Amino acid sequence: MKRSFLFSSAVLGVLLTACSLNGSVGTDGGAASSAASSEALAVSSPASEARVVRVEVANWAFTPSLVTAKVGEQVKVEFVGVSGNHGIGVPDLGIDVKLDEGQTAVVDLPTDKAGTFPFRCNVMCGEGHREMKGTIVIE
Repeated sequence: MKRSFLFSSAVLGVLLTACSLNGSVGTDGGAASSAASSEALAVSSPASEARVVRVEVANWAFTPSLVTAKVGEQVKVEFVGVSGNHGIGVPDLGIDVKLDEGQTAVVDLPTDKAGTFPFRCNVMCGEGHREMKGTIVIE
């Protein structure tokens, strides 16, 4: 009788363990839980992604020469060296980048204050150096 009781208890324990795991593991429970995680992730992703603005840096021109952003917006400026060796200086925003032809530099644009911030090439690059300028407007 004692043996029968122990055997029955062991079988009951295994069955209870299997039943309790069925609710948290398996295709239905796991899929619902996984879908909820993906949904939460998808909702939070757009807010954390920065907008990327590409600025081509060529001999004697920034294209585009105007970059705009909203106060508090996350913006990355991707400076792409198309020709020549140049620099990008935005003293009021603390940006100072040197860029050779074929290189790319990505800068997090500080958007904590509104204003108009001029930028220019800060590496003597030749006859059109003085013409290499642009503007960042944060509204």
